[in-house]
Amino acid sequence: MTDDANRHGRKPRARLRAIHPLGVRFALEVGDRPTVIGRLTGGDDTPSLRHGTVSRRHFELHWNDPRGCHVGHDLGSHNGSRVDGQSTGPAGSELRDGSVLQLGDVSLVYEVLPPDAPATPPSLVARTPLVDPGLELPTRPRGPSSASADARIGEWLPNPPLPGDAPASEALRRTVQRVATESLPVLLHGERGAGKQRVAHELHRLSGRSGALVVVPCSRLEPDRPSHPDPADHIEALLTSATDGTLFLDGVDGLPAPAWTALRRALAQQGLEPGSSPCSVRLVASIPDGCTLDPERREALAGIELRVPPLRERRGDLLVWLEQLYTHWLQQRPDEPIETLTLSPEAVERVLLHPWHDNLRELDRLVHELASDPDLPRPIPLPRLPAWLLRSSAATTMPVAGPPKEG
Repeated sequence: MTDDANRHGRKPRARLRAIHPLGVRFALEVGDRPTVIGRLTGGDDTPSLRHGTVSRRHFELHWNDPRGCHVGHDLGSHNGSRVDGQSTGPAGSELRDGSVLQLGDVSLVYEVLPPDAPATPPSLVARTPLVDPGLELPTRPRGPSSASADARIGEWLPNPPLPGDAPASEALRRTVQRVATESLPVLLHGERGAGKQRVAHELHRLSGRSGALVVVPCSRLEPDRPSHPDPADHIEALLTSATDGTLFLDGVDGLPAPAWTALRRALAQQGLEPGSSPCSVRLVASIPDGCTLDPERREALAGIELRVPPLRERRGDLLVWLEQLYTHWLQQRPDEPIETLTLSPEAVERVLLHPWHDNLRELDRLVHELASDPDLPRPIPLPRLPAWLLRSSAATTMPVAGPPKEG
């Protein structure tokens, strides 16, 4: 929600979506009319937020023209309201895209909707095929895997590969579906750990190509080292293995110059120069946000550019990703006893507020540390989260919750 929407006379569009705990079904699109949320405020336009820690009339939000955003405040509830970790004061708290609301023990995320987004029916929460992200896990079959790391990513990607209901996630899926069957090269850019390799897997899966997806970690191709093969031979082998498939150059900015030269030469010899048609090998490459490719590589990879948004732009999907990563962790350890991974409301709020600069890599670290500690109580309380998460500068000081009261 920006001032632009207000200046141009467009009705502000956003939604509140409950994402924790398990069993709470609440989604509400909000515009320029004041809205009261609570356990007994249900109606045709405003569904009830049914949870024992939510008061009858718990929270109100309204559109503030001068501030160009929605503003919310508590209505004297028993268990209080917080926005982004802070209690709402008399003047109310501004809601921005990705803001985390804590109403009693219920966590909600405020999401700005694009102008062309379909309307959100009140109380209809569009879940992915995953289990409801209440972190009562796992529920899917487990089994051993001896495949390579890249193959293991492919194994669990279809569960689904790009999950989530956040507007940024939906936009990413639509774009991937639209360009998957084209032959032009695709240049992915995004922060470290944002999921660029997963997007490459999905582009290949939807392409209909009969060949394989060949992943090339570009920074590891160092042809000047005696132990490495000749770059031309190596590139030729990669192209052969990707025939009628996809060659994913992961971190193409780090591809050594000799290897890049060999790649261009091999593509030219096979008539597969990027941008030519027909092309039996599709090139997909990735670079980190803020990276500037040299002109030759930029020209060679000119085609389709696609940004993979960071997790903090998909905050409402964090718990779904946490579920996927935990399920994957269990699949890699078939002999481990199955434990649920439940978090207390305060712990969930802290997880949602963390900036996640390393995105899925950092979230995977959290899963590993929580799942590897057999002595953690369930649900996992806030003080038992890893120290690096508790030290986060973005995680605000939150009161220690007492026993929740019935609203």
